Order: sequence, then structure tokens, then C-alpha cells
Amino acid sequence: MSEYNDIQINLENMTIKIEGEHEIFGGADLQLKAAKTIIEMMDFKFAHETDYGYSQKAHIQLINSIGKSIKNEGVYPDEMPNIQVVQSFLNWFIEDEKLHENKVYAELLKDEEENMGEYDFHEEP
Repeated sequence: MSEYNDIQINLENMTIKIEGEHEIFGGADLQLKAAKTIIEMMDFKFAHETDYGYSQKAHIQLINSIGKSIKNEGVYPDEMPNIQVVQSFLNWFIEDEKLHENKVYAELLKDEEENMGEYDFHEEP
């Protein structure tokens, strides 16, 4: 049963409001969909006119934030740099567990255009 919810985040000079249906308590699936959409919409082609390294700076900040998110699960030590958390997670995911070869995870790694339908987050890998 899906619920409709809105999530509002107030920052110093910005407000982010996410509204929509979600299946997971607290709207984690809604937050993920919003974050993916924002990231996939980012286009830094012309930012180099102001700062040549802007694209790299932007992407490293995103990767750093992903590391912080992964670290919030409590598996990695707080003092471990976020970028190393991402590297360790990817090494585990790809090399150790080979989860990218698992049907469920392989579907998640496809581009949206390739996906025939929405993924069922309740399906077990």
C-alpha cells in the first residue's frame, strides 16, 4: 500500500520539498527517486567557462556525499574518509560479492531507458 507524503528540507538559503507516493516508511524510496532525478539532470558542460575544474569538483562532492550516506549505515568507521568508503563499497559490490552480476542489481544498474518497468524494492536479490 503506497502512501502520499511530502518531505521538506530547509537549508540556509534553500528549501527542498519532495512530494509523492512512496512504499517505504519515511519515504526513503521517494527520496532516492528525487536524488537520482536531480543528479541525472545535472549538466556541467558550460560551467568550465567560470571554473575549468567545476565538473570534477561537483562530481567529487557528490561522491563524498554518497560516502557519507553509506557511512550512516554504521558499517564503516566514522574516521574513514568518505571517498574511501565509496571505494571500499564498490570493491565489495563488484569484486568481492560480484553483485553487479546478480539479476536484481543488474536491473538497477541499467539506464532508465533500458528498464522496462519500475523495480520492485521488496524483491529479494
